[in-house]
Amino acid sequence: MKQRFFDIKSAIKAIVKYDDVGAFEFIFNSFYERLFRIAIFYLKIKEQAEDATSEVFSKLWEKRKTLNGIKSLDKYLFTMCRNQCIQNIRNRRHLDFDNFKLEFNQQLVIDTPESQIISKEFVAFFNEHINKLSPKCRLIYLMVKDDGLKYKEVAHLLNISQKTVENQMSKALSQIRKSIKSYRVCQAKEEQKEFF
Repeated sequence: MKQRFFDIKSAIKAIVKYDDVGAFEFIFNSFYERLFRIAIFYLKIKEQAEDATSEVFSKLWEKRKTLNGIKSLDKYLFTMCRNQCIQNIRNRRHLDFDNFKLEFNQQLVIDTPESQIISKEFVAFFNEHINKLSPKCRLIYLMVKDDGLKYKEVAHLLNISQKTVENQMSKALSQIRKSIKSYRVCQAKEEQKEFF
């Protein structure tokens, strides 16, 4: 006779001790809808939300032997789901960040004494605008850019959510892009003056 589970703790024990598929189904049925709602909030597209939610349960099964050490399964699953969703959209954000770094590095190409002066001016301009970011935003930006830390690592070190790190990086990159644009406008005006 198939055992039925009525509480999370007994289901976890059965999963850890016996690899009980029935107990895992109980966990799945207990949390799927709530995790799907989180996923659809982040990803907006039903199919992607379903994939992300399924991936969470796949990872949970892989880590099933460690479930006894989890104090709150619901918080653990919600965090897993949020992180999975962020992981699914991170490639797009990293692409934006990589494009920004490429653009920045192109500004620093030094071929002539004149371009060396322009590059030094740009670095000074860039650093000035980095310092204008809010302290929290600047710290997160520098931890990611200069220290090469991942968003999850920054969140852990600063004891904040990964979503906060994502938001602060988005703000920083947006402000920096505006600064680069204004720098280019100024440079173009200076070049026009030389011709008149």
